[in-house]
Amino acid sequence: MKILGNKKIEKNIVVIDNWYNEDELKAVWKELNFYSETQNLERASKNLSVTGLDEKGEPQANCYRIYLDSYYKQDKRHISPILKLISKFVDKNMHNEIKTIKMGRQFPETNSDTSFVSYYEEGDSFKPHFDVFQFTALIWLYKEPRQFEGGDLILNDFDNEIVEVKNNRLVFFPSYYVHQVEKIKMKTKEKFKGRYSISHFFYTVPSGRV
Repeated sequence: MKILGNKKIEKNIVVIDNWYNEDELKAVWKELNFYSETQNLERASKNLSVTGLDEKGEPQANCYRIYLDSYYKQDKRHISPILKLISKFVDKNMHNEIKTIKMGRQFPETNSDTSFVSYYEEGDSFKPHFDVFQFTALIWLYKEPRQFEGGDLILNDFDNEIVEVKNNRLVFFPSYYVHQVEKIKMKTKEKFKGRYSISHFFYTVPSGRV
């Protein structure tokens, strides 16, 4: 089964298409292009403490990545459109959308977040894993026309159901769900025509420790 459509909710997952508006999208693409063109994107396997290893001792994530919280110190987060636009999750309407799933009732109580950007090209994938936070938000972007096959999100906890990768699509779900990214097959050798994924993770730090 493929989960499609705008604001469709399936099995405690929220899917929203056209997450960024036109102006937001321009700002986000400018930031993504900067990371790509200045070679700030490095192989995820360089940071195994975050990426993790599978049962065979191999990296779970095979892609390029930049950790935004390391790149921007706390007082510099406003420089990044991607980090600034996390404010969209604070919107009351978004809270109401998220609370339509049972686990989402806790989301308004989260008070911390961390983010990274991933880029997938030929042969890249992310093996089955879960995230060590409370909630995961994924935003997918690619340059039109689409120049790759694969890259769908596979929900291993739900009989390997698939959320189809779509440009400017947000997928939100509890972080403990096991999921993976299908291997990418490029249709072109032109650089940076693959799949970008912005990952935001939300969690709660006890009062007095934030």
